[in-house]
Amino acid sequence: MSNAGTAVEDRDFAKAIQTLEEQELNPQTEAMWGELAQLALDDEDLPTAERCFAALGNVAKARYLRRIAKTATGITGKTGQDGMQHWAVRSMLAQLRGDYTRAERVFVKQGQVDEAIEMYQTLHRWDDAIKVAEQASHPDVEQMKSDYFGYLRDSGQEETAAELKAQEGDYVTAINLYLKGGYPARAASIVKQHDVRSGGQQLLERIANDMTRAGMHERAGEFYEMLDQLDRALELYLQGRAYVSSFSSFSSFSSFSSFSSSSFTKNPTSYFPCLSIHSSLHSSLHSSLCAFVFFSSSSLHSSSSSIHILIFIQVPSCC
Repeated sequence: MSNAGTAVEDRDFAKAIQTLEEQELNPQTEAMWGELAQLALDDEDLPTAERCFAALGNVAKARYLRRIAKTATGITGKTGQDGMQHWAVRSMLAQLRGDYTRAERVFVKQGQVDEAIEMYQTLHRWDDAIKVAEQASHPDVEQMKSDYFGYLRDSGQEETAAELKAQEGDYVTAINLYLKGGYPARAASIVKQHDVRSGGQQLLERIANDMTRAGMHERAGEFYEMLDQLDRALELYLQGRAYVSSFSSFSSFSSFSSFSSSSFTKNPTSYFPCLSIHSSLHSSLHSSLCAFVFFSSSSLHSSSSSIHILIFIQVPSCC
């Protein structure tokens, strides 16, 4: 075994193979076959690499190496030049190593755009195939996009399909796909980032409702606050026990410009003229407790006067 190790270190591939062939395959010899295979690939010694992968039982790689060698030999025979330096062989070697970006560069540099696209399609890397087509202004790029979108939609990959549509600027379709796939927060992000209102109020309500059903009350509250529907925002903040957000959502009111927790506990109606406090709770308000406040919905410009919302405001004892 030491002889094989020495031969591998010395890059004496023929002697290393001869020594390893005399040994049974075990974890130690398997590791040496693997090391020899990598060294052979580094030196682009295709016959040695093929023999190593065959010994390791990797038939696919052994056959692919034989195909590369055959291609190189054929090119040499036809052109009289070194076939190993031909773009077809260089791209095959790059793919064998898993360096698909390098293989793409080889293809594109030689004007073989269709070869690069086909490589990515074979790997099911459709987005990369489309990217190559777009950069080359390929005539079939729109059909490729349509086919890819159909594949994503039909295979239930709504999130990826939505990302594709968002990249194309089709935000309404992206939102609907996110909702279909169960990603209402992602849909809300699209609305926020691109100020998408073209889908109508019904679509916006669906986003908020889906977030609420998913238990994302605070996110739904933030969404309604973005839409300037503060009464709905406050209701959802409270459902999600997001008391800090519920209080912050009303910080823009002019009555909060000089807010003081101590004065609030003494005379909360000075901040909200339409504020009503339950008589049984008024006497318990002081600086070391929480203030339990009922906001009349009429103060929130709501069309309904029957809704009363409970908000908890932490009043620090130090104030």
